[in-house]
Amino acid sequence: PIGRYLDVAAEDLEVVENGVPQRVELFHEASQPLSLVLALDASGSMKKREAEVIESAGAFISALRPEDALAVALFSDRVSFAHDLSTNRDVSHAAIQKYQVDGGTALFDAVSESLQRLRDASGRRILVVMTDGRDENNAGTGPGSTRTLNDALKDLKASGTTVFTIGIGTKIDTSSLEQLATLSGG
Repeated sequence: PIGRYLDVAAEDLEVVENGVPQRVELFHEASQPLSLVLALDASGSMKKREAEVIESAGAFISALRPEDALAVALFSDRVSFAHDLSTNRDVSHAAIQKYQVDGGTALFDAVSESLQRLRDASGRRILVVMTDGRDENNAGTGPGSTRTLNDALKDLKASGTTVFTIGIGTKIDTSSLEQLATLSGG
């Protein structure tokens, strides 16, 4: 299946060279470095979840391999990158310790801008979004992004990036998060 990862063992493969079946003697997973953006919802709707976001993001950063490059993006009314792709975990941990919430939620802008940031990155490209999933302005009366979900999905299709969405809170808008993750195989 396209966009899905398969669990494959050596006995599942048949290698043929010039019409002659070959024996597979060595088979192992090739593990390439990752290029990741961790996009954190810093909107006012996350106020009761600040500690949870900081703790979860910190654990995520600590779990990365030394060779994996990470950028941290924060989004509320607009998207800002705390730092660009780096293997320096101290910079990432410092960025999340400054996490503060305020304003609306430009979720779809965050997705599109994160995908743009990863466009020329090497290795497997991953976007991890921690949010309540609601794209809305601070008053909750309209969208928070200049882009739509369809814009973000279109950008995602063209990106070759896998998106993993993490819903935080009790009133998670799962629809857009599921669409983003499903389309990318995340």
